[in-house]
Amino acid sequence: MMQEIITYIVPILVLMDIFFLSIAGGVTIQPYKWTETIKISLIFSAVNALSAILAFSLAYLISPLISAFSAIAGQLFMAFVAVRMMADAKKIKNEERTFLVEDNKIVWSLALATSFSIFLIFLGLGFIGLNHNTPIIVLIVSTILISQMGLFFGSHYKPVRLGRSSKMAGGFLILVIIILNFII
Repeated sequence: MMQEIITYIVPILVLMDIFFLSIAGGVTIQPYKWTETIKISLIFSAVNALSAILAFSLAYLISPLISAFSAIAGQLFMAFVAVRMMADAKKIKNEERTFLVEDNKIVWSLALATSFSIFLIFLGLGFIGLNHNTPIIVLIVSTILISQMGLFFGSHYKPVRLGRSSKMAGGFLILVIIILNFII
């Protein structure tokens, strides 16, 4: 049961950072353009998928070297990302924060910035021995859906606080799942 929760839920929860960035970026898309938002979502998805694949590959190579500690190391990597997400969300002020996502350089920079968390989470997932395909597929599909939702909400409703709260909740829930997995 815990393996399924980690496989399907943790990749979605780490995307709350992208949800926040999508909301903040959606504020700048006026008027709302489907073609632009799909391009942004595909960039986020491609960079995250590449980061996850690299992390799983690295975990596959390193895991045998630290076999006795690989599960603990994986949980520590994921806990680090969770605490970092909560700390980042706490630092963000309630005033409106926006990013011009129509500029390709900025979109690629945002995608690379979020891929660091994805890399560490998937390195942790690889260390605890999860199947490589399922979490990556969940990540790709979820990235497209969550970024589309964030861009739409940001463009139409401008709920920047929702992005901040979702980032905090995502980090908190990842931490809870890791603690429960460690206890059980």
